[in-house]
This record gives sequence, structure tokens and C-alpha cells, in this order.
Amino acid sequence: MNYLKITDYDGRVYCGGNQSWFDDVVMINSGCGIVAALDNVLLASGVDQISKSDYKNLLTEASGIVRPRMFPFKVKQRKIFGGTFMGSFGVTFGILRRKAVKLAAGRDLDIKVRVFRTGHAAKVTAALKEGRPVIMLITAPFKNLRMYWEVEPKNVSHQGFHWVTIIDEDEVNYIVSSWGERYLIPKEDVNKVSVLVRFAMLDIKGR
Repeated sequence: MNYLKITDYDGRVYCGGNQSWFDDVVMINSGCGIVAALDNVLLASGVDQISKSDYKNLLTEASGIVRPRMFPFKVKQRKIFGGTFMGSFGVTFGILRRKAVKLAAGRDLDIKVRVFRTGHAAKVTAALKEGRPVIMLITAPFKNLRMYWEVEPKNVSHQGFHWVTIIDEDEVNYIVSSWGERYLIPKEDVNKVSVLVRFAMLDIKGR
């Protein structure tokens, strides 16, 4: 299992980054794509452990590169499908593909973002066996894809537009990094909405 371990000053270890560590409310609401990009670029560059303070500094820098798609004008917060719309559509797949390359270049890393949708089960399994995490963008409407917090499996969230990193799997679940924790996503849910789920991996050129 290959994932980014972020250690707090009190010794607590997080599983990847957490968008709630942003100070800006828009980034808290729509910064999951920035976290996914940064975590996977760090892992591709050979960094799998980092302090929370250092990570937050890098997260701030990354937010200047991997920017969510915003409305060109200021909008008021409003409820849409039970969620709060902040005037941001989040990080789109196109943005992540382009900006992850730029983010990696800042670490002297030349990468290609390889994307796929069909045949995802075999491709994800093959990547994980190689110790490579897989980025997943959930675009399923109406938040109909379940995520179970591993610490408390009864604590279920339902996701619509959300970026996660798949770090492992078992027979029935993908184990993902999200909000600094490990979550379980049933594979049957992913298969049901597979046309609305996209995957990406960071390939280092020349390797």
C-alpha cells in the first residue's frame, strides 16, 4: 500500500491531505482535486512521509497552480441539491491533467497523466500491485456513491463530484484516501456509475 503519510505535531498520522486545511472557504469546499494532485505528485517524486506543517505550505503553493474552475463573477452562496454552491465547479479533469504536469515540473519531475475509464477494475488492480496509487474522480450525480469511514463503517457519506486517491482494495471495496483518512468505496457502487467515474495515474517519462 503506497500512500502519503502526513504527521501532525502530536504524532498523529494522516492518510493523505485534507482540503479542510485550507483557510479559504471556497478551497475547503472544492479543493479535493488540489489535494489529489499534490499527494500523487509527491508520491511520484518519492516522498511518502511529510510533516503537516510542510504539507500545508506545499498545499498553499499547489493551490496557485491547480486552481478550481470559478465563475467569472462573484456569486452568493446557495443551496443546490442539498449542498452549498460557492461559485466554484472544483478542479475539472482537464485542469488536473494539465496542472499536475506543471506541479510536477516544479519538483524537477517530468510526468504524463494517463487517464482511463473503461476496463478500470483490471487497470486499478494492476497499478496497486505495482504499489502505484490511482486518482479517481467521482462525477456521479445526486451523490449516489457511498463512502464509508474505515474507523466507523456506519459513518456513511454520499459523494457526487469528488476527487479521491485509491491506495488499496479488497474483494468488495476500494480503499481510498480522502480528507486525511481512509475510506471504503464499494466496487459495486463504482460499477453502477462507471460511465460517470474517471481514473488517472501519473507516469514518469523515461521510466
